[in-house]
Amino acid sequence: MLSDDDYNLLHGSAEHIAGLLGVSPRTAARYKSGASELPEPCRRLLRLRRDGDISAIMGKDWEGFYFGADGLLYLPTHRNGFDAHQIRAMFFTVQECAALRADLRELRSKIWAMQKVRDAERSGGKVARLREHAAALQRLSDLIALEVGDDGDAADDAEREILNLGHFT
Repeated sequence: MLSDDDYNLLHGSAEHIAGLLGVSPRTAARYKSGASELPEPCRRLLRLRRDGDISAIMGKDWEGFYFGADGLLYLPTHRNGFDAHQIRAMFFTVQECAALRADLRELRSKIWAMQKVRDAERSGGKVARLREHAAALQRLSDLIALEVGDDGDAADDAEREILNLGHFT
């Protein structure tokens, strides 16, 4: 005797059911009449066909995933379904994202290295300017320490050095 659920699953001709299950029309007719018990794998396949619920054959991990009457695969987190081309494209999109992430990591490391070089060059320039400034201060100190001669050359040199110091600040 067929249960109500099995009766609803076996809706259609014996030939149609045989094509779905991969059995002979005679075996499908025996399932429909209740002479043979419908095997569980066939029951699950027919539920998938009727309800579109993938978890019927794939298990609890696939709960909420289903095939709509339009033949699209629907996910529990998305409103729109996906056709075969879109699902195939997802694989290539994932591959592309992985490649782009690798490129991004490489570019970030190159930028980081370039920033380090730039910072070193900038700080090197500051060090050079500070060295020039220190040398000018030393010359000024040396000139001031000299006794001013009758002609005032040391004072003129000291004045020039003081004016040059403005260039380094």
